[in-house]
Amino acid sequence: SSPDDTNNSTTTSDVRLVHHSLGRRSHLETELSTKILKQIERLTRVDVMIYKQALEQFLKEVVWMEEEQGQAYGRFLCDSVLLDMEPKLAYLDINVTHTYHDLQKRASREQRKNK
Repeated sequence: SSPDDTNNSTTTSDVRLVHHSLGRRSHLETELSTKILKQIERLTRVDVMIYKQALEQFLKEVVWMEEEQGQAYGRFLCDSVLLDMEPKLAYLDINVTHTYHDLQKRASREQRKNK
């Protein structure tokens, strides 16, 4: 085989790359059957419900740890990290920053009430 015999190799120009910044791939709706799309939608709804619950539980535990540690460590999640997560979690229809701050306020009220 000669050095010019490259028909069986893939070059970077042969690879089709598509970057999706946010949202879903709209062309899938034309490529998949209605049955499959409904199944995906049902799974996605369930995934979102589960993930929202898990995220809220995680935030509750972070707030609890912050309260337990007191001022020794301060906050574990700063606003810049929370704000950075907002676009990534937009599909959940939840504001992570507001949820975190609301949980902090509730924990502070509970702590004052228990004193």
